[in-house]
Amino acid sequence: MNPLVSIIIPTYLRSSSLIQTLESIINQSYVNWECIIIDDGSDEYTINKILDFISNEPRMKFFKRPFNSKKGPSTCRNEGIKKANGKYLQFFDDDDVMYPNLLEDKVNIMEEKKIDVLVSPLDFFSIEERQITHNNNVVSNNIIESYVLGEISWYVSGPLWLKSFVTEYFDESVQTLDDWDFNLRNIYHNPNVGFLDKSLQKYNIFGVGDTLGTLAQLGDERQLKSVFYVYKKHFLLLKKMKILNSKMYLRFYILLVPVLRESLIHKHKISKEICRFLMLNIKKDVFPKVIKVFIGYFTYRFFNKGYNLVKF
Repeated sequence: MNPLVSIIIPTYLRSSSLIQTLESIINQSYVNWECIIIDDGSDEYTINKILDFISNEPRMKFFKRPFNSKKGPSTCRNEGIKKANGKYLQFFDDDDVMYPNLLEDKVNIMEEKKIDVLVSPLDFFSIEERQITHNNNVVSNNIIESYVLGEISWYVSGPLWLKSFVTEYFDESVQTLDDWDFNLRNIYHNPNVGFLDKSLQKYNIFGVGDTLGTLAQLGDERQLKSVFYVYKKHFLLLKKMKILNSKMYLRFYILLVPVLRESLIHKHKISKEICRFLMLNIKKDVFPKVIKVFIGYFTYRFFNKGYNLVKF
């Protein structure tokens, strides 16, 4: 039996790269799939190029994000989930490439082992260097802790999910770390996880400022707010579940201090909220490591110097 796989791809003004992605899907050795493309508001020229390419492929379906819904890939992916008919969900980006056996290898293992999610690493391809630079680690015996500590990373396209297991949808208020947030919230439901040790796709890496995630590195206020929102959300969720151990606790400080620093340097109002959150949740064993952070924060706020202290 070959169950249907629903491939969900959000896209925006990227017809050329999307077409390369779609070609890699058409070339899959596994044929029982549907590809649900959700456009996030592209111009007519881009849309027509996509429609022209998929016109002879009935397994590919094109939809526009509902005009009254929030713009962003999270909304598009949620629309894709609602429209998906498959037993399995494979999220994918509109600029990455599937290797020909991606779906076949994943489905075979999912069917054999009856698991909720199967995760494979990615080949990271540097656009600037024109070569594969590294792979990510996806395997752990303590998934929640390893995920928070950054010891593993799944990204959005690493997992193949059993659709019936996915009860947590993408948070449509999140711009950056949307996949980090989505994966972790579903992991909290204790899925039966399988791992592959080989990469089944090429994941393109762009320069700083070319993606939503890297815009945060440049001090973009919306992206910094999104990063803070996600880390704060999971800090509080883990604390509520009583599984926020000392290593994860310190990790959140290590993650949030650079966000505080960028917000402070660019004089974003969110810096006050981040500082207040860190101060309210501080523990004695962490205090000696972060006291200079707070000194630097207030020195820079009132005297416009000292921001070099706002770091670990």
